[in-house]
Amino acid sequence: MEEIKGKRLAGRVIFGIPDEYAAHVIRDILPGFATSWPNVVLEVKTAPSFKLRDQLGRGKLDLAIVVQPAKESRSADVLTVTTPVWVGSPSFVIDDSRPLPLALYAEPCPYRAAMTSALQSAGRKWRVILDSGSTQVIKACVESGLAVTLLDRARVSGDMRVLDGLPHIEDHDVVLMRGDRGRTTDAMELLATTLRQRFRL
Repeated sequence: MEEIKGKRLAGRVIFGIPDEYAAHVIRDILPGFATSWPNVVLEVKTAPSFKLRDQLGRGKLDLAIVVQPAKESRSADVLTVTTPVWVGSPSFVIDDSRPLPLALYAEPCPYRAAMTSALQSAGRKWRVILDSGSTQVIKACVESGLAVTLLDRARVSGDMRVLDGLPHIEDHDVVLMRGDRGRTTDAMELLATTLRQRFRL
């Protein structure tokens, strides 16, 4: 990296991030990258993981962080593994006689798909209280006691508790994926290396 840094590296990278990781990457990783390599132009887009994956396939992005079931990540560049858990407010009580109130992530999202698929397989009824592309809005809904959702265990806040008695959800991977345009540049490789070194849950 020092050899690359010594060059006057220039280029443009179109980079996608899911909403739930955008604050960490934008706040904790990208400023240092931009300071060290000021001639690399970053264009950042946020969207649900499956939408980012589709944009990669259509050549709209160079790199993207994507969350997907671990079984789909055999050949992917895995940054970390997440353990999804059901969460509600500390006062939330599951009532088996009523449909489970859900706060759903906007489509197309792996956690949304995991929630609805697991509940359907278990024969458990649910109703949608909130459908939002904003992780912060979903967290507020859950913390207020209005609904439950699926969240990385590492991201459970002090105003939430992990709920027992709901269907188990398999681990997911947070992966770094490349676009399908068949090209790579020093700028893309440098950003990928920086993300591997500094990405945290």
